[in-house]
Amino acid sequence: EKYKNDEPYFIMGSDNFVKMSNWEGYDEIIELYKYIVISRNSFKTNQTKDNILIFTPSKSYNFDSTTVRRLIKENKNVSNLINANVYNYIKLNNLYA
Repeated sequence: EKYKNDEPYFIMGSDNFVKMSNWEGYDEIIELYKYIVISRNSFKTNQTKDNILIFTPSKSYNFDSTTVRRLIKENKNVSNLINANVYNYIKLNNLYA
């Protein structure tokens, strides 16, 4: 109800996006939803659908969300990897404990 007028997007790295074709129900999933795909160094995609936005950051990052989650669980400093507001939200909501 709160977001009924919003248009949600799935945001994922290209390394995961290229694996989606192996998902059960891929053909339906890829058509039903909208995606923002963030290019990674070694993973590129050539998808050209109206519901897929390929984002190529000007700065290249050599880490993924799995790395960030692991570092947070290990109480390591991730201030150089994620935005401070994102980090505070993760900690406040105890997301990776």
